[in-house]
Amino acid sequence: MYLLSPSVLNRISVRPTSIEKEIFPEMAKAGELYAFVLPGFWMDVGQPKDFLTGLNFYKIFLLGQISIHWGGLRIVTFIIGMRLYLKHLRNKFPWMLAQGDYIQGNVIVDESAVIGRDCRIGPNVVIGPRVRVENGVCLRQCTVLSDSVLSSHSWVNSSIVGRKCSIGKWVRIENTCVIGDDVVVNDELYLNGARVLPHKAITTNVPEPDIIM
Repeated sequence: MYLLSPSVLNRISVRPTSIEKEIFPEMAKAGELYAFVLPGFWMDVGQPKDFLTGLNFYKIFLLGQISIHWGGLRIVTFIIGMRLYLKHLRNKFPWMLAQGDYIQGNVIVDESAVIGRDCRIGPNVVIGPRVRVENGVCLRQCTVLSDSVLSSHSWVNSSIVGRKCSIGKWVRIENTCVIGDDVVVNDELYLNGARVLPHKAITTNVPEPDIIM
């Protein structure tokens, strides 16, 4: 993270310029570059998957449950962080977790969400505002963001479903899929490790990890 004086702009030529490779070395030689170690936790979250990873590493950091190893950052850490966060809620704020015969383990369900009959939710699931989960849906190790619909008998495991998505009937989503906002997944499809950009319509299976643009 950089905090720069406006005078730094005077050092930048009107051409493609690398601040890190060209400007900062000059400032260091002139004794004009300083560092300050911030307490706590910081991470570059310029990409969506990094944001998810960082969010949950931050939760882990707050809980003090594990040390942070920078070399192995992967999106799967989102699931790990969510699990630890939900465990923390179970220990400290159990009333925040959902209750019911269909709940397995630690689960958060927003009060505005609607859950159908014969569902299996959990462990380690977060369901956001105004989500509609139809009959017979199975959710494990996943997050479903606001205003999404999961049609009957769909299965989501170890994945993230964005806002305003429509997941069809008998769909299977697993292996750290990341579904962007406003995505439609047709009935009876299989998504394995798919990264789906927003506003897409998925009409065929994604049997191997892939980016859908």
